[in-house]
Order: sequence, then structure tokens, then C-alpha cells
Amino acid sequence: MNEKVEKLYENGVEEGLAILLSWETLKDSEKRSLSFRQSYWVWSKALFGSSEKDEAWQIVKSKAKTFEQCRRLWRNNSSDELKKTEAWQLAKTKVKSFEDYRWVWQNAPVGKSDKDEAWKVVKIKAGTFEQCKSLWRASSSNSPEKAEAWEDLKRKVKTFDHCQWLWRNIPSGSMEEAEVWLLLRSKAETLQELYYLWKLAPEKSPDEDEIWKAINDKAKKFEHYQWLWSEMPSNIRRSDEIWQILKAKAKNLEQYNWLWEAVPANSSDENELWEVIKKNINTFEQAQWLWENIPPSDEAKKVEALELLKVKAETYNHWKWLWEKAPVGSPKKAEAWKILKAEAEKLIK
Repeated sequence: MNEKVEKLYENGVEEGLAILLSWETLKDSEKRSLSFRQSYWVWSKALFGSSEKDEAWQIVKSKAKTFEQCRRLWRNNSSDELKKTEAWQLAKTKVKSFEDYRWVWQNAPVGKSDKDEAWKVVKIKAGTFEQCKSLWRASSSNSPEKAEAWEDLKRKVKTFDHCQWLWRNIPSGSMEEAEVWLLLRSKAETLQELYYLWKLAPEKSPDEDEIWKAINDKAKKFEHYQWLWSEMPSNIRRSDEIWQILKAKAKNLEQYNWLWEAVPANSSDENELWEVIKKNINTFEQAQWLWENIPPSDEAKKVEALELLKVKAETYNHWKWLWEKAPVGSPKKAEAWKILKAEAEKLIK
């Protein structure tokens, strides 16, 4: 590099500024050897209308090898229409990818051949649903391009998520709802997808009944119906059906506990589930969980659970817990204390 540039750089002057300050001393070969980054800096910082700016422009153009570099030149030529046009023509020679052509299409002036040509190519380049979606979003409302992008989107549908997107974005006033609905039906496979579809179906319609049957065919386990129950508002007519299935499928304490916590208000199932839970409790810890989850206002069940805990208590820690929880001054507290003392004696033998 030029000696003056090197000395300035060694004394803390940044590289680009050192080159610009030394421009008049640079040989033509030294100027031509500058990188895109270096020549871009000089061109962008040189005074408008100066010989440095004009020379640097010729160099930076020759160094622009990628589409991104050409696009950068175009963006930074807002005040010089001639150079902006040069950068545009240069950028067009570098386009390769879908993203490149989309940029050309979006930035070409309306009504110009560049815009029409870029649209034809970018449509062909759009190979995925997401790419077609980006074209649809970038198109003006009610334009021919938006309509074409919509048709391409329907052809690119691969997943249920794609169909959901189409359903949510059906053009207002369109007659395509039935077509998109059929696409949704064809792609719904999982329980969650079928449930989404069922919520969209008109109430008491053949579609609703058919999809509900598909949901029941897909839901095999307690956990499946548990998910449906948690998603479904309690005022929907199918919620009672789900509840009955949940009761029939419950097999273990964890499932019965969940049902007991989820039981609808004022339901006759509460007492039935309470009895089932008590029968399925095998350990002190299970009974402890039950006692802790009974509301303080339900004193009768609190007492029942405490009796169950006494039956399951086996260790010092169990009786310590019972002694701590028993009402002050009650016979239960005295009884727990007596047994706790005996368990403590065992610890020191």
C-alpha cells in the first residue's frame, strides 16, 4: 500500500480515511487494487461532485461481485439518479436466488418492464409455501400479483399449518371458503388438528358430527381426553360426553385425583370420586397429598383424610407430620404425640 497511507494508519487514522486523505498520491494500480470494502468507504465518504468520488465510483463498481454488494450501491445512491440507474443495472446481472428476484420485483418502478420480468421469474423461483406467502404479503391489495400468489399458495400446501394460514387469510368476499375447508379436512391428522377443525365446523352440522367421530377414533388414552377437557369450554354440549369418557378411562390414583380436582361444580360425581380415591391410596404420601388438596372449608373430608393418614403412618416423620397438623388440644394431637414419642425411642435404640 502507498507509503502515506501506511504512515497515517500507523498513527491511528482509520484505513478508509487514510486512503481518502492520500487519494491524490495513489497510483492507478494502487487504486485498482483496493477491495470492495475499501473503495466503497472512499466513494461513500468523498465529497459529492469531487474527482475522488467519481474515481472511487468506477472502482467500486468493478469490485461489486455479488448481488448484495450491488444492492448496497443502489441503496446509497439516493441523490444521484444516474449512478443509481447504473447500480440497478449492475444488480440485475447478479441476481440468482428467489430472494434476489423478489428484491428486484419489489424495488422496480411500477409499470416498468423490469418489474414484470422479475415477477415472472420470482414466481417460478418460489418453490415453497413460505416463499409464495412472502410474495402474497408483498403484493398490493386486489392486484393481479396477489391473486396469482394466492393460487400458487394453494398449490404449495403441504401441511395442516399451511391450510390454517390459508383459512385465516381467505380474501374478504371470496367464494373460496369451501375449497380451503376441504384442504383443511384433508390435512388434519393429529388430535390437536382435528379439534381445531371441529371448533370451526358449524354447530350440529354433518361436518361437526363427522369430525367429532374422527376425534374419538384418534383419542385412545386418558391423557388425550384430559387434553380435550382442558381445551373445551364447559358450556359446550360435548363436554359432558368427554367427562363420562374420562371417568370410564381412569385407572390409577393420579388420574382419579385429576378427575376429583376437575369435577364440575355441584356434580354428583364428587362423592363417588372421593370414595374411589380413598380406596386407591396405598401410601402415607398419597394420603398427605389428598389432605393438602382439600379446601379448609371442607372439614368433613379433612377429618376423613386425617384418619386415612393415621392408618398409613409408619415412621417417625409420618407421626411428626400428623402431630404438627392435628388441631391443638384435640385427642388426635395427644394420640399422635404418644405414638411420636414411641417412634422417637426406636430411633435411639
